[in-house]
Amino acid sequence: MSEDMTMEDLEIPEGLDANKIPTFTQLPLGRLQFAIKGWSQDTVATAPRGMPDGEKVPKVVVKVQFSVNQTPDGRFIGLPYNKTFWIGSDADPMAKSPATWMANAGPLMKVLKKAKVATGRGLKFRNMMDAAVEGSLLGEVKKSKKTERVDIMDFLSVGEKPIEYFGDGGTGPIERPVSAPTQSAERFEND
Repeated sequence: MSEDMTMEDLEIPEGLDANKIPTFTQLPLGRLQFAIKGWSQDTVATAPRGMPDGEKVPKVVVKVQFSVNQTPDGRFIGLPYNKTFWIGSDADPMAKSPATWMANAGPLMKVLKKAKVATGRGLKFRNMMDAAVEGSLLGEVKKSKKTERVDIMDFLSVGEKPIEYFGDGGTGPIERPVSAPTQSAERFEND
């Protein structure tokens, strides 16, 4: 935090009704431009098919942090979004085999290619991911037909297609009424 600013200085801008601030980070449906803000490698424990209930195996994942940086009307700029790319498999949870990378890393490699990052033999994966940070690309945000979850379903290069909302993508989430808070801020801080 800036030395000039204290927590007491933080205020909601005048004219903005606090009840209209969304209480979620759901992306609007549409083709939006994103900046890649960071990435991390992690392992996530999952129950592989055929394993007894309760047994979990850690699988390698790559988590990418995106931020909306262009929309048709300038709303949603700065909205963060995290996406997990599963690299490890049931048979190769630590992704040591070229076959595992060939089967699972395609969506992540598409992010790198659409963000105009050099990829190829001899380049270290970590260096490619680091080069992607602050790069831009388009993401098509859609609702999954299977899960009803809103997610970035496809990636394109900037300029490949126009930036646009799909359906009510730009108005649905932001215009949704937000109910009044049910408890005071003082009570919330003590919980």
